[in-house]
Amino acid sequence: MSANQGFTLMELMIAIAILGVLLALGWPSFTDALSNNRLAAASNSMIAGVNLARSEAMRSNRAGGVCPSADGATCGNDWSAGWLVWNDANTDGAKGADEPAIRYFQGNAAQVALASAGAAVPNIVFDRRGRMSAPAANAVFNAHVVGCTTGAINKQRRLTVSRAGQVRIQKESCS
Repeated sequence: MSANQGFTLMELMIAIAILGVLLALGWPSFTDALSNNRLAAASNSMIAGVNLARSEAMRSNRAGGVCPSADGATCGNDWSAGWLVWNDANTDGAKGADEPAIRYFQGNAAQVALASAGAAVPNIVFDRRGRMSAPAANAVFNAHVVGCTTGAINKQRRLTVSRAGQVRIQKESCS
């Protein structure tokens, strides 16, 4: 007597159908988790950059700043491309060619948009006591997933850097 081993065609078709249903149910939540993770990573990276600039300013007893940068060497105007932390040795509030970059944070403009909310923020500068010296008011940024539809709940983060150098983050709906 010989024993047959393996699966029948019907068993394989049922297994594939069940797998298809499970994938169809799980895929939207998986992509949602991916976009939430990208948004959290970008927000946390921005907070890390601001905190690093502030702590370096206090540690070195001179000004320090963070500015948008696409290349990691010079300041630009697109926060989504990335940001650069530097020591402001001459305390002029702008990164000079002779001032060393401390760290460059690469942005991901294709997936997460990061921009100043309201008035443009060309850079954030902290004095040697860790207080923000530029801009003159709180710096506010919005970060959201690219393609975020208006009203999508908790798909946008508002980062606020206070004059005291504290960073707050709050979840918002896309606008």
